Amino acid sequence: MVLATAAVITEHGADFVLTPVEVPDPGPFDVRVRIRAVGICHTDIAVAGGHRAVPTPIVLGHEGAGIVEAVGAAVTSVAVGHRVALSFASCGACAACDSGHPALCASSLALNFGAQPQPGTPALRSPDGSALYGSFFGQSSFATHALVRADAVARIPDDFPFELAAPLGCSVQTGAGAVWRNTDIRPGDTIVVNGVGAVGLSAVMAAVVSGAEHIIAVDITESRLEVARGVGATRVVDGRTEDLRDVVRRLAPAGADAVIDTTGAPSVIERSLEALRLGGTLAMIASGRGDDSVPLSRLVGKRVVGVLEGDSVPSHSIPQLIALHRSGRFPLEKLVTTYPFDAISTAIADMKTGKAVKPVLVMPD
Repeated sequence: MVLATAAVITEHGADFVLTPVEVPDPGPFDVRVRIRAVGICHTDIAVAGGHRAVPTPIVLGHEGAGIVEAVGAAVTSVAVGHRVALSFASCGACAACDSGHPALCASSLALNFGAQPQPGTPALRSPDGSALYGSFFGQSSFATHALVRADAVARIPDDFPFELAAPLGCSVQTGAGAVWRNTDIRPGDTIVVNGVGAVGLSAVMAAVVSGAEHIIAVDITESRLEVARGVGATRVVDGRTEDLRDVVRRLAPAGADAVIDTTGAPSVIERSLEALRLGGTLAMIASGRGDDSVPLSRLVGKRVVGVLEGDSVPSHSIPQLIALHRSGRFPLEKLVTTYPFDAISTAIADMKTGKAVKPVLVMPD
């Protein structure tokens, strides 16, 4: 067991408070990681705000990167001292996992949002014995140490910065994977990306890698549109003042080949479907609210797919993204702003205002 420091919320809507927690020794299939950096994702903020039912008090965080400190008896894929990026949890035994699609795991919701460790994995503890929940996305990495299943980590090169590795395990692989695995984008195609936070900007960069001719980034925050230009968007659209359909028709009269939506807003989705060509694909990353609706007539002749983690396999997608970054084709550094761990509240505030696209918390030495 190690005594760690974690950012804990005691109830939904409360501020994060740095709190001592006990991180146990690994179970047979686990690794304990000394977290060196962790990204803040919109999902963390939404859950903290009560938009998804999880018990409290809880340690959130699901974009960790760090150094393996201890391994379980059955672990052979990584060893003490290895540098790793952490990703989502999956069961490894269902039909989806067996067929190479762990993001579609039958137990995905329970394992990632259930706040309970997998069988054989010990739970986080409060030093005073009071209740404490963890295992958020199988890691709860808003902490100086995290316990995670070995199959949910990917090795990273010794010289690759932790602050760039951290977001790869969720937001970056989700946006990139949505382009590469959930659509059929080819060289010369036209793609629209609605919402250019970290996920949307990752989709923009993936579209550049795929050779798309027209990459249209849509947002209502000018600073984010400026970043989108910097990572390869060929056209930016202010959703408050421009009509996406007109922009698309001028560039691609038949319509866009694909739309990546990170907003979940029905009005945005409806306009996107109108801008999509027959046979095109709308890949929806954000889920929106349960009572949202879009006229079914907009779907005729078009394909709609819900995206989970970009259908990524972290052990493959994370090394792929690192290789692309090293070749200069995936400029992750343009997304990341670093903050010390104890500035988590400032980092979240900056993310909400658009001052920071991808805040990454850096742990003290």
